[in-house]
Amino acid sequence: MGPRFWRGVGTSLVALAGLVVLLCGCGGAGDAGAPADDDDQRPDATKTTTFVLATVWSPSAGWERTRPFLDCLKEETSSDIELLQRETYDEANALLASGTGDFGLICSGATADESLKEDFVAAWRLVSDLDGGRYRAAVLVRQGDDATSLEDLRGATFAWVDPNSLTGYHALRAELRRSGEDPDRYFGDVRFTYSHDRSIEAVQSGVVRAAVIDEVVARQMLQDDSLRAAWHSEYFPSPVFVVRKDRPDLAAALERIAPRRNCLEPLGADSLELARWEDYRGVAEVVALSR
Repeated sequence: MGPRFWRGVGTSLVALAGLVVLLCGCGGAGDAGAPADDDDQRPDATKTTTFVLATVWSPSAGWERTRPFLDCLKEETSSDIELLQRETYDEANALLASGTGDFGLICSGATADESLKEDFVAAWRLVSDLDGGRYRAAVLVRQGDDATSLEDLRGATFAWVDPNSLTGYHALRAELRRSGEDPDRYFGDVRFTYSHDRSIEAVQSGVVRAAVIDEVVARQMLQDDSLRAAWHSEYFPSPVFVVRKDRPDLAAALERIAPRRNCLEPLGADSLELARWEDYRGVAEVVALSR
């Protein structure tokens, strides 16, 4: 059967054309704004900076995950931050490509889009103490499932995250193609969830037998041993913050946030490290093979 849409918990929120949250009245550190030095690359305090978030999480979860980071960024830039999130990766990427976003956190799979490199620099990527500046895909099943390999899941009900997700789509499809399999026919009833947290919930609730997700997100969400991994992909460079070339002040602000764990931990990171487009060349090869 062909993929069909699935709307899990929070469907009413996802039905919105987009999530737009203006952080004008946040308390705490986000309210502070010391005058900038003459040589400090910070925007006018009245300017609103637009941040685009890929749909790693569903909109409601994405807002909660990014709040500490956005508060820190507001403190560093002395400007209001507007969060934009859409239902799919493609829609989020389009916001950046159209010039709507000043910077964004994108899935590593989006680095294969050459057009993005015309106006954006790959500035900083997420780093965890456990995995460094890398992450991988995991196929999750319930703890009592006897699957220990992809072969055990042939014909199973299955959830993909998004057709533009690296860990939630391309990585596994590329692996199947390397093995001589057709990823469009390998599983039984398949569906897209459009966020990693919804894919995890689909396995937990028994809607599907298995799903492929970002292992970092799974580690954040799972507080018990109800799910386990039946397969892991190779490692890839972590999701990256991309910044418009005409906004070096944002790249500088990210540098100041880079060592601050409290700003980044809800995103699944302990710090940031410098990134370059060249770091993601291998990702482009995986995406090409997947298609």
